Amino acid sequence: MELNDKERMILDAAAEVFADKGFFKATVSEIANEAGVAKGTIYFYFESKRDLFKSLITSKTEALHQGIRKGQQKGESFENQIKEIISSKLKFFAEEEGLAKSIIYDYAGMDEGFKLELWELRNKHTEKIAEIFQKAIDDGVLRNISVDDTVTVLLGTVHAFGYKNYLSPVEEDVSIAETVDIIYDLFMQGVQK
Repeated sequence: MELNDKERMILDAAAEVFADKGFFKATVSEIANEAGVAKGTIYFYFESKRDLFKSLITSKTEALHQGIRKGQQKGESFENQIKEIISSKLKFFAEEEGLAKSIIYDYAGMDEGFKLELWELRNKHTEKIAEIFQKAIDDGVLRNISVDDTVTVLLGTVHAFGYKNYLSPVEEDVSIAETVDIIYDLFMQGVQK
């Protein structure tokens, strides 16, 4: 998703407003004010508030995809690629706390069509991760297991830690690097003695 400077500025403003107000309470006027542009400028680049929110999520997941692609292109080890995915997702929770809350909390109130659009974005993201797992299975690093289930377990664990460490009302001083190691160890070794 190639963005020009004005689109990036609008998306950055939208991230702030959605983080502060949530999807449903945020208005295009507030986003325009935050971006320092006219409301019509928003509609020049984005069809609706919904399109703006979807574009924002797309831009955030594209940043994660770039990290995944770099690891694959550099021939990084399976461990390093998985740790980079975990780290990137935890950084999103830590650095984009308000936006993460908006995505999680507002999802339930979205219409089925919008949920489907967001689900399709999620699937594009999980397909990138699934490629890493499939290669690890093919290379004998992992046993032959369901790639979809494996992605679900990893992301579910990362999201649970992200929620616990960065989105809960209880302040915790948690190192992302330590959490990455904990998640990777639990994921690879399980809890069996």
